[in-house]
Amino acid sequence: MVSATVTSHEAVPAGTYRGQFGGVAETEAQFGPAWEWTFHLDIGNGATSRVTGLTSTIFSEKSKAYEWASVLLGRRPAENEVVNFDDLRGAVVGVAVSVKENGWNKIEQLGVLQQPTPAQPAAPAQVPPVQPYVAPDEAPF
Repeated sequence: MVSATVTSHEAVPAGTYRGQFGGVAETEAQFGPAWEWTFHLDIGNGATSRVTGLTSTIFSEKSKAYEWASVLLGRRPAENEVVNFDDLRGAVVGVAVSVKENGWNKIEQLGVLQQPTPAQPAAPAQVPPVQPYVAPDEAPF
């Protein structure tokens, strides 16, 4: 016997979140084989939300999978380089999501998170140098 328990789903509001990469799984999509990428978003107060995104299995410089892998690696993979997605599990990146009309999240873009920098003392104001006065009849032009 197969059974299931009904669960609720709430999309996170559109925005950019700190996300931890959970892995890639092979799946079948509307147009054939695809990769399903999983990220666990930090939504505040210690809570996380799982979001997934599909890419084709094409891995070239113009593919979404290549772009996402580049962000996870922190660099663009070299030609003929083999990228093992399992080695990237746990990588932390920025995950920009939107909310689709059906109420589910969509991963719009991945990006490198900016590292916070320690507060720097304000630089002294730069005063432009004073130009000497030149009388109109002494001007070189």
